[in-house]
Amino acid sequence: MKVSNGSLSCIILFSIVISMGCASSSSGDAEAPNGGDAEASSETPPAGWETVELTPQGLKMWTEDMERYVWLLPAVWTKKGKLGGFGTDLFCNVTASRLSCPVADRGELFVETTAPELVFGFNAAGDETVEALALEGVAQLPGAKSWMSNGFQSWSQSGMIALQDKPEDEILWETVELHGDNESMREGRDLSWWYSFTGAGGMHFFAGALTGNRFKPWVSFYKKTETSLGVMLGCGGAGESIVLKADESVTGERWFLGLGNDLAALQTDYAGLLPSRRLEQNARAEAGWNSWYELWNTVDAEAVQANADLAGEALADYSSETGSLRIVIDDGWQKKWGEWEPNEKFPDGMAAVAEDLDAKGFTAGIWLAPFLVQKDSDLIAEHTDWYVKEIDPIDGKAKPIQWMHQGLGAMQILDPTNPAVEAHLSEVISRVVGWGYGLLKIDFLFAATFEGIRVEDVTGMEAFHRGMAIIRDAAGDDAALLAVGAPAIASFPYAESWRIGTDIAYEPLGISWLFMNNQLRSISSRWFLCQSVLCDPDPLLLRELSQEEISYGSWVVTLAGGGLFLSDDLRQLDASRQPWGLDTLRVGLTLSGQPARPENPYPDDPPEVLVNHVYDFAVNANNHVIPGTWVLPDGQRLRMNLDGENEEVVEGVTIPARGARLLTP
Repeated sequence: MKVSNGSLSCIILFSIVISMGCASSSSGDAEAPNGGDAEASSETPPAGWETVELTPQGLKMWTEDMERYVWLLPAVWTKKGKLGGFGTDLFCNVTASRLSCPVADRGELFVETTAPELVFGFNAAGDETVEALALEGVAQLPGAKSWMSNGFQSWSQSGMIALQDKPEDEILWETVELHGDNESMREGRDLSWWYSFTGAGGMHFFAGALTGNRFKPWVSFYKKTETSLGVMLGCGGAGESIVLKADESVTGERWFLGLGNDLAALQTDYAGLLPSRRLEQNARAEAGWNSWYELWNTVDAEAVQANADLAGEALADYSSETGSLRIVIDDGWQKKWGEWEPNEKFPDGMAAVAEDLDAKGFTAGIWLAPFLVQKDSDLIAEHTDWYVKEIDPIDGKAKPIQWMHQGLGAMQILDPTNPAVEAHLSEVISRVVGWGYGLLKIDFLFAATFEGIRVEDVTGMEAFHRGMAIIRDAAGDDAALLAVGAPAIASFPYAESWRIGTDIAYEPLGISWLFMNNQLRSISSRWFLCQSVLCDPDPLLLRELSQEEISYGSWVVTLAGGGLFLSDDLRQLDASRQPWGLDTLRVGLTLSGQPARPENPYPDDPPEVLVNHVYDFAVNANNHVIPGTWVLPDGQRLRMNLDGENEEVVEGVTIPARGARLLTP
């Protein structure tokens, strides 16, 4: 286990609108921070919130009328069990800006405030192995009935869900440990990764991690009483294990907490604190063509060149907005995953393709999955010790983790803490960029976050950062990275762009309007992140679908504001379909680099679980619960009709089934 010699801990940043009044630092019970029973107010709460207060009973924040509040205490989970937390006999000493909470003879839980930061953590009195940290407690928000449940990585199901009873401890920790495909197809009931929010009556509580450097951070909201919610802000529990000796402190993650009556402002404040390579580099949204969504892995050099020419013709009227078009060669060019050399479909090599594109005025991009290697590849045969391992439960021996790809079978995960792997990754990325590819679409990045045995004793998130730093350094400042299948927040310091949702089409299933709704729900859950990273919503597809469906899909792409790519085989496409998805307004907004936002994220009838695109496709009906009205970056309002069969009339505007229309001012 890795020993921590630092003294930092989980850090909370608070976005507080300072109220005109000032409340005293009074103690309270489990129902109200002022010592009385809080009842739901029938009046609109005041706009301002009090500053954070540290009391012997914990951290407290509340409104002037004391009827809406948050009250939290620190906790730690070690191999010996849980220490501290809400509902225990934890009693703390307050000195200046520090809250010190002794836990018998085991050590100290503490909270420290240094504006605008608040830190919490655990200092061990003796040998301890820490698995998770948390702030836990209660929030008083009468009327709240739904909360945001966000997935861990790009493809993970995300959306608003009904507040439910507290998850059983065993179920909660099993959910925290889910990863890969099991996590991405999540139902969302027990926790939200990275951030969450809830609210009612115009008041909202937002909690979000700003980093994922060592632990995987998560949030859980659940019903506690008729007027109060249970709150857990967690760091870890996904297999992380930190060994401490006497007087050593564990280091956790930085967070943001926001309380107020303007949810969009809280979300924007949070996004503004996130690390952002996109903003540092002033990266702009790009347009072009991607080979994947019709050619799949049959792509060849001839198809790339032909489609580049046709994409240039299709987008010629918008050249002032698009600039030089990016032509991206997706999966199918390489010999095998892990063997990143051109196959027989690119006989002159990848550099020759990039040179030809450059001569025509295009820029080239390419796809690869840098951390994964096919089990039958030469790389695995030649380097058996390069991979992340786990203990086999049958024989107790360490063996490489096997992640199963649905089409290609078993994959193994490269360990970036191995010096030989570091050199290999750096060489691969440098070589590909050297061929002339200025955009790398790096995929399946979630695999690097798996907990496992590596050369260095690091957590999955530490390994992810190690690997991403290697890729970023090898690519150089001039190349752009698009992170796909990637954890939010932790990817943003390295990549200009991030895939915001699931794939828009699937090779065995084809294309469908139903898949667009899964993407739309992801955008509604994550739109504010698109202010810190360029959000890739996947390409606009123009074949097979009806005119209304294509227009709807075009608006889905537009709402993310992160890029505009075509992906049909344009050699086969009827050009008369192009205006159904392309016009000056949508192209301009799509390439603005600014997202739209849902007008009201809270559903009238929140679902018990998050349905997924595969289910909808199987039953041939949309079951996703998604906001229908959106506010565009230019202030216009858009209505998306989520009904697959019936038109709707909103504010005097008729929106066809599976269609979208601007609403009149």
